[in-house]
Amino acid sequence: MLYTMLFGVNPFELPLNAETQAKLAAVMGGRELRPNELRAFRILNALWRFPDATEMPAGASQPSEACCDLLRRLMVADPANRLSIADIQRHPWFLTNLPESASTMNASYLGEGSFDGMQSEEDIRHVMSVARNTPATTEALQLTPPGQQGRPGG
Repeated sequence: MLYTMLFGVNPFELPLNAETQAKLAAVMGGRELRPNELRAFRILNALWRFPDATEMPAGASQPSEACCDLLRRLMVADPANRLSIADIQRHPWFLTNLPESASTMNASYLGEGSFDGMQSEEDIRHVMSVARNTPATTEALQLTPPGQQGRPGG
């Protein structure tokens, strides 16, 4: 989202440079990918680049090096190598011109170091499972509850 807000374009929509195109062609054995396959491949492999000056929206300026650093550290293929929320909150670009009230709140969250009371991934998965299997949700989303595949409407 940050990339799109800054540049006005999806990071995986800009044309690839010639070197990356050649590598992709080699990986795919020369087979050309359909647009949706290419987009998925680029997202999964973090194949993106910063737009050059001619691709920037009218009136937009190049972001600072600190901003570019944050994006480079966020937009990586392996989630284990991405910055955590706390790392983002400590990043120089995030802290630049942060209003005092937001800075105080940010420091408070970082200082706590405890996530007591926050939902775990397991809790969130449970809530999503319940929501998916609730008749009103199932009907609204036209989902088929687990174990009901093959029934009318499924």
